[in-house]
Amino acid sequence: MLVFGLAVFADVAFATTPVVKVTSPTNGSQDGSPVDFKASASSPDCSTGIAAMRIYTAPGNGVYTADSSTLDVNLPMAPGTYNTVVQAWDNCGGVGKTPVNITVTGNTLPPPRFLYSSDYAGGLIEEYDIDPGTGEITPYSQGSVSTGSKPEALATDKGGFRLYAVSQSPNQVTGFFINRDDGSLQQVPGAPGAVSGYPINVAVHPSGDYIYVPVEVAQNDNVVYAFAYRLMDQ
Repeated sequence: MLVFGLAVFADVAFATTPVVKVTSPTNGSQDGSPVDFKASASSPDCSTGIAAMRIYTAPGNGVYTADSSTLDVNLPMAPGTYNTVVQAWDNCGGVGKTPVNITVTGNTLPPPRFLYSSDYAGGLIEEYDIDPGTGEITPYSQGSVSTGSKPEALATDKGGFRLYAVSQSPNQVTGFFINRDDGSLQQVPGAPGAVSGYPINVAVHPSGDYIYVPVEVAQNDNVVYAFAYRLMDQ
């Protein structure tokens, strides 16, 4: 008697896993602030490649995102020990990560030497270098950075690491990292944060962790919005 077997083959989905390579900082290193993060990612099994990368300085605390397969950024960090993670997502749904444990020893940057002004009509933040000897200002090579229309006010944290701008069209507050080496600006992940009403000013808490925005909702009716700087969480 012959017995015939029926073989059934089902489609099998193979998950993709991005590979994250961190070249700076190195695991176990001691670093001065700002910390230089350099990393790249690839996904050999995903033909459409990497969608984004993000730096976490603590679980759930994403502080920088790059919509590419590489990142290169100087992040201001307070002294302490950090279990950082650099994570990548590919366009096939895969996630990969590399942990990097570091100790931040202190601030190694020179004093701030940059000036920023708001161009209300143009919806821009103008940037200038300051000559430390004469006080003379000259436009910086980055030129200007676009923000919401009608930027009403600017403020920085006391260390000169971040700049905040409130705009009235749309009504929002936007945060920028200040590159302390050259004064260039890069938007904080999660910004801008929306407010209801017309923002009239912005102030930064001495710790640098919180931003306050007084807002005119209606005549004789004002409120104050509070945000955490990292992801502009209200």
